[in-house]
Amino acid sequence: MGFVKLDESILVSSVWVDRDVRDVWITCLIMAKPRVFDMPMPQLEVRRIAQTGFVAPPGAYGFVAAASTGIANRSLVGFEQALVALEVLGSPDPDSRSQDFEGRRLIRVDGGYLVLNYEKWRERDITSAERQRRWRERKKAQLADADDSNAQTLLRNENDALHNTKITEAEAEADVTNTSHSASSSNKSNHKQHLADFEKWWSRYPKRAGSNPKRAASLAYQAAIRRGVTPAELDEALDRYIAYIEHSGRVGTEFVKQAQFWLSPRFAGWEQEFFVKPETLEPVVRLRPKNNRGENP
Repeated sequence: MGFVKLDESILVSSVWVDRDVRDVWITCLIMAKPRVFDMPMPQLEVRRIAQTGFVAPPGAYGFVAAASTGIANRSLVGFEQALVALEVLGSPDPDSRSQDFEGRRLIRVDGGYLVLNYEKWRERDITSAERQRRWRERKKAQLADADDSNAQTLLRNENDALHNTKITEAEAEADVTNTSHSASSSNKSNHKQHLADFEKWWSRYPKRAGSNPKRAASLAYQAAIRRGVTPAELDEALDRYIAYIEHSGRVGTEFVKQAQFWLSPRFAGWEQEFFVKPETLEPVVRLRPKNNRGENP
């Protein structure tokens, strides 16, 4: 579908002075559709099939797929007046504010007419900066309102908590301090234990060809523990995985998963069975019974 912006600056352009030229020009803008031309397009005279000497270089233009008669009918301008207007629009205009193409606006080419500055005006957005500024101000105001609302909610919650609590401020502070120290100490102790558990787990993980970053595996191990997986579950699952890898002859190959992916919630290695199939028996050839002539059928 054709689309073009009509800028208010057209009101002070040289096109606006002549009504016929203005009507034909606006009609062509409405009829034009964007098209990219890979080859130079020579301009043709409006009244006959002859080149004017001007050539539009390859590029993106608006293309009006219509003859002069069709443009005249659409613009509701007399045929002769339309031809004059098309000649004006296709001629150099020293009064044009844009001297692209020497002021030409519309030229006749093989198959119709080209709007030369079509893409330039179609992509122009003089209000973009202003709209972005207003959008930023609205977002800032919304964030400020949200911050005020959150702050008031927190304040009310704190006041309610202080009102309902029977202990003194000093006791509350001491309780918070003790709890904080206790939780901090407990967290540090658990973290050290988890690191030690990981080191044992890592030392048993099958070797693989290619990278297997230890730090990433350690972080994935700690994340699995926080999600509720126990070190014992990880150790048992690793036993199954080691048996599977050794049985399938994949130790030291790229088919061993990187530990970080094995520990990821998407693969969840601790939930995998890693079933090891029994050794395959050698095939046994069974002969069909012989017939009365002593031959195998």
